Amino acid sequence: MPDYFKLSIGNFAQDWSNTALLNTTDNWSQVASIVGYRGDDIISGTAINPGTLTGDGTVTIDINVNQTNPNTNTSGGVSEFEIANPVVALQGSGTADAPSLVFHLDTTGRESVVFSFNARDIDGSADNAAQQIAVQYHICESGADQFTRGLYLRRDEPRHGHAIDRGERDPAEQRQRPKPGPGARDHVQCRRQ
Repeated sequence: MPDYFKLSIGNFAQDWSNTALLNTTDNWSQVASIVGYRGDDIISGTAINPGTLTGDGTVTIDINVNQTNPNTNTSGGVSEFEIANPVVALQGSGTADAPSLVFHLDTTGRESVVFSFNARDIDGSADNAAQQIAVQYHICESGADQFTRGLYLRRDEPRHGHAIDRGERDPAEQRQRPKPGPGARDHVQCRRQ
């Protein structure tokens, strides 16, 4: 389990230009507060809105490191691409039903948290499918964990090289919930199907 980034001391940011952070398959230990999961056995169909997926599936940590050509990568899951603008990418497959990146954030002392990211299509091959991406908030308080829906992004047609900047405020139910005690920890999960 990675350490939670304490938002009370500042904003969290991650870019992927330092390709040395991910240099061992399935090892996220050099990346602070983020883990990628393959997302096995969450669903049995295809083209399902990833925002409706609230289970963990089998929690298989996943990162295919040092990839250089997104057009020929077919393994599915979470991959690091050492291309002109390095990036971590999500690709569904028969095994990787709903790969995801989970950001471990401690929101104690913060309100109106904004999660923003740049979603871009790096696959220019013939297998360039339409993408669905969901951002979910996993609120961990005393008692049962709870997923709440956040941003849902669907591109109906693939556009290689196209980037979309997205920002998402924490949902109203998170802003209005009673303030948890010390050590409140939330997960933000970016999931693709």
